[in-house]
Order: sequence, then C-alpha cells, then structure tokens
Amino acid sequence: MHPASFHRTNARSPLSFDIGSDFGSSSTVDATTSGVKELAFVKGTVWQENSANLWWGKTSPTAAWSPTAGTATPPIRIGATSAGQSKIIDATVAHAETDYGASITLTAPGVAAATVGSTAVGLRFLNHTQVSVTGGAAGANVSLNTGALSLSTGKGAMTSASDGAGGTLLSFGTLAAGIDLKGVTTVPTSGISWVWGR
Repeated sequence: MHPASFHRTNARSPLSFDIGSDFGSSSTVDATTSGVKELAFVKGTVWQENSANLWWGKTSPTAAWSPTAGTATPPIRIGATSAGQSKIIDATVAHAETDYGASITLTAPGVAAATVGSTAVGLRFLNHTQVSVTGGAAGANVSLNTGALSLSTGKGAMTSASDGAGGTLLSFGTLAAGIDLKGVTTVPTSGISWVWGR
C-alpha cells in the first residue's frame, strides 16, 4: 500500500486523494506518478503537482501525462509584470501576497482580489472563475481568459471614451492612467460589474 493514493471505485463514486504518493483512477494507481501533493481540474484536464513543484496534465485515464518533463507553471495562475520584470503567481491555493505594489488575495483556487498600488502593473489572470480588481494611484493592464471580472475605480468618477483604435478607454477621476478595453467598442452590460464609492 502506498502512503497516499487517489482513486475512485466506479464511475459514480467520489474521488479520494491522500497527500504524498501516487495518483490513479478507476481503482488503479497510476504508477507513472509519485509524490503527488496537489490536484487541479481545469477545462477538462486533471493536473497533478508533485513534491518537486512540477505539474503534469491529462484529459483521460488512458492519456499520457504531459508535458513529459513537467512544468513549473501552475494551470491556474496570475502573470504579474512591471517595469520589465515578471512573476508567475500560483493561483491553485488560497494565499495573499504583494507583487509590484499590487496586493493580491486568493480566497480559493481561481478566485482572486487585487488592489493596484502606486506602481504601474500588468495582471494576467489565467483560468480563474472570479476576479475583482480595485484601482490605485498607478495604471493597470488587467486581462483574464475566462470567468467574471469586477472592477472598482478606487477614487473618482469613471468616464468612458473611444481609445482611438477601436476600443474603449475607461478613466477614473483625475488619474492620468486608465483601463483600455481593446476591441470593445462599448462597455458591456454583462461580464463586468462596477463597484462605486470605496
């Protein structure tokens, strides 16, 4: 018996997983895994992270784990950039951190709240279900590939105007920076919720 295992006894039974060893399904341990410490299910792919902090994914029990050598990039993540520097933030676990002046709190895998500080920052949310961003004194470039986005202006009234390139520029109070919604000709009525007066 392995010190940890992940399995289900039939198609309708719940999955179970114990930290520290192998991963499997259908009551069969997958001998190609070891030291599994975390699992994530993202867009039809089961991902496993091992004790060496590497991730592999597969889309069916018979598929091979890939990439072959694993990847240090988590399947749910935030890419933060500022002044030519960049960092990948693991968003598969709940935690809080501050990067490039932006305070980021993950309350659950793929559920994030960020407050921009006084440094211009880019935040790219990948495979999140819910993201909330509050503006700060500096500009922010925020993108996400899935999920719902909530934006708070911080201070000042929001105005919108054409960005001159087929998009919409959102400006807040007297801040010199704003949010450019590239390719969005009008502010959508769904998918973005505005929080005022914080």
